[in-house]
Amino acid sequence: MKRRTAILSLGGFVASAGAAMGTGAFTSVEADRQVDIDVRDDTEAYLALQPVDANGDPIDDPENGSRTPLAQDDPFALVNEDTGRLDLNVTALNVDAVTTIPNLFQVSNLGRNEVDIHFEKSFEGDGDGNPDAVSFYRGQDDPETDAPLDDENNGITLEDGNSFVVDLVATTDGVTPGEGIIDTLTIVGVDVNRGDNA
Repeated sequence: MKRRTAILSLGGFVASAGAAMGTGAFTSVEADRQVDIDVRDDTEAYLALQPVDANGDPIDDPENGSRTPLAQDDPFALVNEDTGRLDLNVTALNVDAVTTIPNLFQVSNLGRNEVDIHFEKSFEGDGDGNPDAVSFYRGQDDPETDAPLDDENNGITLEDGNSFVVDLVATTDGVTPGEGIIDTLTIVGVDVNRGDNA
């Protein structure tokens, strides 16, 4: 009994001394650690974006072997050599028409978790643009019956290591020639388990 009392008394003394002399917290620490963080082209990132050929197969070198439409100089999708980002170039749509471009590009989940994928479209250029004129679908979806990937309620869950090909459907009724439609496509991946942006 006396020993227990002594220990408790000692503890009380240490706590009192701490209150008198400060909390014991440090004011600064510098500790160097090895870190390896880098950025890769869209084709090799966690959420990978890659051009595909007419059959929907990924193209390693978009400059050689991709489809080059006659109405425009660049392929529909290519990886910009300067930025490493996927660029989409669809610049010769018909007026007052419905145009479907299959096998535009591929989205792959190269991370470790399932992610919900959806697309967000915007137009930041001059004028209002027409983001609703363009919709994106999974390659196996039917635009007549399936919802586009154009908002989070219509996204798809993509398991790690899996991918899907994206089709574009443009409805240009009421869009005048030279008028902007969209200039930014945001591909959003949200971790299914955590709800965080992937």
